[in-house]
Amino acid sequence: MNFMKRNLMYLLVAIFSFNFISCNSKEDKREVTVIKVDEAKTILAEDPNVIILDVRTPEEFQEGHIEGAVLINFFDDNFEQQVAMLDKDKPVVIYCRSGNRSNKAGKILTDLGFSEIYDMEDGYVGWE
Repeated sequence: MNFMKRNLMYLLVAIFSFNFISCNSKEDKREVTVIKVDEAKTILAEDPNVIILDVRTPEEFQEGHIEGAVLINFFDDNFEQQVAMLDKDKPVVIYCRSGNRSNKAGKILTDLGFSEIYDMEDGYVGWE
């Protein structure tokens, strides 16, 4: 009888340990998908719920931007707070002038819990 209790206890400990390890080892699979301009145009045409996030300066935005884009200047001190107010469940296509700021912005959106993030690789320069 003692033998069965001990084996049952070992079995239960093993099961709970496995569950604890597997629950804690699940990685967050969120990541930024880098896309070409053509892919961005397709995504924007197919899904009207996509947020188009322009992370350039207001001056750059005034010179030209993608129709429907939301401007949040990457260099603003409160950039992170501003993007945190966007809907995290909607897909986001991020762009800047050439791809550097949008890459950094994508990492911030990932950390904030956005679920579907696209970085338009060639930026607005590639869009024109």
